[in-house]
Amino acid sequence: MGKRASGAGGAKPRAVRGGRSGRYEERRAERGTKGQYIEAWSDDAARAVLAGLHAESEEMQCSIGECTEVVLGSEERVGQFINTHCKRLPRAGRELARSIMLANRQKIDLCRRRGDKRGAKAKMQGFLRPLRSRGQAGREVRSLEVERVSGAAGPESFHAWLSPQPAQERMRDIQKNARILEGIGRWPLAWLDKPGVVCYERAHGRVVNERGGKADAEFLKGVVKTVALPTLVANPGDHYVLVGPGTEPRFLTVEEVARGFEVPVDSPLMDILLDEAVMSEKQAVSCLGRGLHVGVARALVAMLWDRGTIEAGLTYASAYSGVDMFAAALEVETGGDWEYRHASEESAVARAGLLGAWGRRGLVEERCFEDACGADAIAAEAVDLFVITPECEPHSRRNHGASDGGQAEALGEIWDGLEYVRRRRPRAVVMENVAEPALVGAVTGMLSRLEGYVLETGKVDPFATFGAPMVRERQYWVLTRIDLWAL
Repeated sequence: MGKRASGAGGAKPRAVRGGRSGRYEERRAERGTKGQYIEAWSDDAARAVLAGLHAESEEMQCSIGECTEVVLGSEERVGQFINTHCKRLPRAGRELARSIMLANRQKIDLCRRRGDKRGAKAKMQGFLRPLRSRGQAGREVRSLEVERVSGAAGPESFHAWLSPQPAQERMRDIQKNARILEGIGRWPLAWLDKPGVVCYERAHGRVVNERGGKADAEFLKGVVKTVALPTLVANPGDHYVLVGPGTEPRFLTVEEVARGFEVPVDSPLMDILLDEAVMSEKQAVSCLGRGLHVGVARALVAMLWDRGTIEAGLTYASAYSGVDMFAAALEVETGGDWEYRHASEESAVARAGLLGAWGRRGLVEERCFEDACGADAIAAEAVDLFVITPECEPHSRRNHGASDGGQAEALGEIWDGLEYVRRRRPRAVVMENVAEPALVGAVTGMLSRLEGYVLETGKVDPFATFGAPMVRERQYWVLTRIDLWAL
């Protein structure tokens, strides 16, 4: 029997299979993709290029996409970019960055020459996507380590800050606070052999909750502090009250409290705290209770200065500024060689103090905004150092009325306030708030999402960290632009 014919005219049937068109290579050549291979980014090269694009987009006042389009516009421009922003990379890293940028420039240019704007935009995003991914790789959150400024060691106890003649200093009249006087009058304090300090409402709450409203001497030994001042808050009911053997209770003077925060006696801030035309004694202490510790702030300034992140003549701005105790640290550590460009503060009293203290460094009313998240504050000019100290009350363990909704709203406000950082890219950013675990985790997550920065964070307490006789544990976050980070 003969063989069966395979197809018409005896031709072999075509195999059913996948595969490339006969014109595949020809069409690839037409598109400019024949044989093209683009290397993968290294983490270091990606971080350097990403930081450089952010720096140039800030200078050009445009988006990072628009900036990338300009940078990839010519081989010469790519070369200039590499020489400017990748000089800290080893030679192999610079060559890798140059090779990847030129290969992507070619792909984008081919789309433009064909009039394919959509394709060019897609190629641009294709360039930025892995760059961002690798640029973020290895961005672990670093531990913040600060050292007390040399020569700034404080006394062993707060007694060194007490005035020998308190009546000659600014002091709130305790006679108007019958509740405090009557409450302390019922406490057995004969055991005291030296003056102690108490924050009354906080102490009274402990007496009620832990002793059923009746204090005993042993319990009060843990409530009345005789070495380190407890954490001060803005609430007037919790301002420092001095008690001691053979003396009537009194509030600490404004000067005594300021000395506890290590505000220099010749600081412009001290001048305002003592100016009765600007604020009352109660308001002055409340402003201090809202602020950060000047000694800790000095340590942060010194750290950034030693690294070369900030230098003489730096420009500065702040958000949720209060009377700005960080500025008091900056004044000391720079010898006054800095400029205050803008601030934001809602409280009229604190804003008046802010302008009164720091007007001599350039802060004016037109650039002292009420809303840290407002359009004017977010669009304000770029500065070298930006400090943001959001309200801590929604997150504080002492705020028994705190709610999940209120905390979420406060976190959302912090994120909105960071828009200034995303737009203006300061050389360094410092944030401070209470060291509550839920807040610390949330804020650390937010800050770690900011591209082009190295993030450090840690708890700093004047008492535990530096041995200064004031307890004020706070969480600090420090962001340093990658292009300024010491490799």
